[in-house]
Amino acid sequence: MTATIRVAGSVFKFQGPDLSAFVKAMPFFKPFFVDDQTGADFYIIEDLGEDEMKSIKETTAAVEPFFDVSFEDITCNFYKLENRIIFYTHEEHSGKELWESWEIGSDTVHTSIIKATATIYRYALWVALNYLLIKENCFAIHTSANVFGDKTLIFLGESGTGKSTHTRLLRERYPESFLLNDDSPFIKVEKDGTVMVYGSPWSGKTPCYKNEHHTLHGIVRLSQAPYNKIKRLSPMESIGALLPSAPPMLNYCEETTDALYTYISDILEKVPVYHLECLPDIAAAELSHDTLLGN
Repeated sequence: MTATIRVAGSVFKFQGPDLSAFVKAMPFFKPFFVDDQTGADFYIIEDLGEDEMKSIKETTAAVEPFFDVSFEDITCNFYKLENRIIFYTHEEHSGKELWESWEIGSDTVHTSIIKATATIYRYALWVALNYLLIKENCFAIHTSANVFGDKTLIFLGESGTGKSTHTRLLRERYPESFLLNDDSPFIKVEKDGTVMVYGSPWSGKTPCYKNEHHTLHGIVRLSQAPYNKIKRLSPMESIGALLPSAPPMLNYCEETTDALYTYISDILEKVPVYHLECLPDIAAAELSHDTLLGN
C-alpha cells in the first residue's frame, strides 16, 4: 500500500499499510496528492522490523541524544549512530511511539511498524521531509507567509510575537493578498538561485494547505513594541534573524549544520531581511508593506 505527495517540487512516496493509510486519511495532505504510479524522488518506508528495532533501542539507550524537544504530551529525541540519524517520538498518555532511521544523505527514511497517533505521525513526517530535502537546498521555516501578486513576504518570530496577527492585518488592509501558509512553508533555493516559498501540509493552528509556490521577496522578523519601527538588517543580523526559525534539530549535527548554514547564506544573497518592532495595528501592516513592496 502506498501514498504519494508532491511538496516543494519533490515527490515523496509513503510505503506501508499504517503509514499510507494515515497520509490518505488526513485532509491536510489532500491538496498535495499525486498519482501513486508517479515516480518518486524520496521514500518514507514503514519497514523497521523487530530485530532492527531491538538493535536500535539497545544502542540509543547507551548514548545521549544530540537534540531533544517536548511539546504537549510528546517527547522527541534525536540520536546519531555512525552515519545514521535516529528519531524517536513518544506520547506519554497513550504510550504510542514511532522511530525513524535515516542514513545521512540517502533518499529514504525508514520508520517502525507501530501504529502511532496522528500528532506523532504528523510531526515525524515533517522531520523526515526536512532531512530528505537537504539534497534540494530546502527546509521548512517557522513563519507566516503572505503573497502579494507574484511576491511573498514571510514574517518570523517566536510563538506569541504576533506573526499571524500581522499577516491578518496585511490581508485586511490589502485584500488582494492571501495567506500561503501560517506556520511551516518550505523555502527552497532553486538551481538557478531563485528563492521560492512552497505551501505545505503543515500550517499550525490555521488550516491553510495550498499547493502553490511563489517567489520570496522579503523577510521580516517581528517583535512587540509600543511603537512601529522597521529597519533593514546587516548580513550578520540577518543570519541571527533567520536561523532560529529553521528546523532546530539541524543545528546540532555536523553534517546537517553545514547544509543549514549554506542554505541560509544562499537565501540571504538574494533576499533582504528586516526587523519590525510594532504594535498589532494597521499602521504596522502599512509600514511593512510599503517598506518591502513600495507605496
